[in-house]
Amino acid sequence: MCSSRNRVSWHGEMKYVLLLFVVASWVSASVGQWNQVTLLTDDNHFHHWPQIVVDDSLRLHVFDVRSLTETSEQPASLFYQRFDNWGNSLGLPLELLPDPNILTDFTPGVFLDRMQNVHVVWGRGYDPPHGPDSAFFYARLSANGAILTGPQWIYPQDIPQFYIQSDINMVQSVSGDIWVACDSWVMAVSESGDVVVPLRPILEPYYRAVQAILGSHPDGSVWACVRYLGSNEQNISVVRVDVPGLLPEVVSPGNGYLVQMTPEAFFVDSTGVFHYVVFRDDAGLLYQRDARDGSPADTIVFDPSPYGVGSTFFTLVGRDTLEYIWGQTLPIQGFLRVGFRLAGGYAFQPIVVPQRDFSISSTSCFHWKRGSYWMPGITTGHVSLRPQVGMIHVPGPNEPPNATEIRPRLLPDEPQLSVYPNPLNPTGVIVMDLAQRGVVNVDVFDVLGRHTATLANGVFEAGRHELQFDAGELPTGIYFVHLQTAEQMVTRKAVVIK
Repeated sequence: MCSSRNRVSWHGEMKYVLLLFVVASWVSASVGQWNQVTLLTDDNHFHHWPQIVVDDSLRLHVFDVRSLTETSEQPASLFYQRFDNWGNSLGLPLELLPDPNILTDFTPGVFLDRMQNVHVVWGRGYDPPHGPDSAFFYARLSANGAILTGPQWIYPQDIPQFYIQSDINMVQSVSGDIWVACDSWVMAVSESGDVVVPLRPILEPYYRAVQAILGSHPDGSVWACVRYLGSNEQNISVVRVDVPGLLPEVVSPGNGYLVQMTPEAFFVDSTGVFHYVVFRDDAGLLYQRDARDGSPADTIVFDPSPYGVGSTFFTLVGRDTLEYIWGQTLPIQGFLRVGFRLAGGYAFQPIVVPQRDFSISSTSCFHWKRGSYWMPGITTGHVSLRPQVGMIHVPGPNEPPNATEIRPRLLPDEPQLSVYPNPLNPTGVIVMDLAQRGVVNVDVFDVLGRHTATLANGVFEAGRHELQFDAGELPTGIYFVHLQTAEQMVTRKAVVIK
């Protein structure tokens, strides 16, 4: 869903780089700041390429590729897991398509449609003696995590194998179809999960258009911003993809192959205006606004000397601002944010956000909803020294304490446990939802397994209960809140900061 570019030693074809940032440790981060990092996984796997979508109930749907080693000795497979908006797990991770013969899954593309169903497309490489060299797969899941469609094979034989490693992005057309771009190729599925446009090249021959980014037009058409590779020159072009065979229109011309360039972001707003971010090695990062009325495009060079890796696509923040995030390693390591008004000009100029021990995956997108931000990535400072999935979460002023606050108050099938706020500074509330009446014990342990507090020990009725947790006498650090009933156990991580 997002593109990744390396501007330190520029190669337009380079994929899957990580954007490394410097920040104060996430344990000492303050609530509501961009330097707060919440750990979503805590296990012995190596985690790669996380993707996240946030539904209208503020539940997080997280997809990432996991392996037990960093080598090909163990398969790397795509997993799915749900969390509430504060990062508390809503269920166990699900391996989408178990197969002992795979070599690795690649970066997925993930999209939340208007019906609140999640669509995911990903590439898979196989061990050739045991199956095809490569394949694309598609699945559709409900907001409650149930698999509705697939996973099903969508890979025709005439596509070169290396395209399964391409960045994948999706948009939904006015008609409701979900369009998928895989570098030089597009396809479409309906909201019900049926393939309505089989995978096909954007242009003929297929290698003329690469690094496609999709945009949905209010008139129902679907467009792609691409890097066009001609016989004698390259340029950045836009081409309509829902109708095959149309010619591309030049957005940013080249000078033969002397100027290297790539599309970084593309968005079509509700009035049909096209918005672009383009990298050119003779100009840097520039924003273009094309009103599509024959007038020259407005252009802003917002970073003339980008030096770093990684970027996101546009995210519409509020009603009139497009936000874009990109990486920077010199002179300050971190990432930068910039906002552009749909009507033209800056909404806000570039802002540096330092980071440390956290990297945005090469194809991650950030999300804005109800004034809140979520951005997934890999945290590299985990005690196991194995990369784990984390997120930067900037809560909004009206954000509920967790997703269960705005879901129907139905009794769960198993006890639910959440910590709010998290981190605690130093007090908070432990919320437990019980499926049935019974004896409940809630205890707190430190990372060494030492008992530090008992929050509950008695009989509780079915339903919701809130426990006050005062960690004022505990040192800053990571703790585990453990709930146990006669039949089940639930554990949640809590961070105490002072």
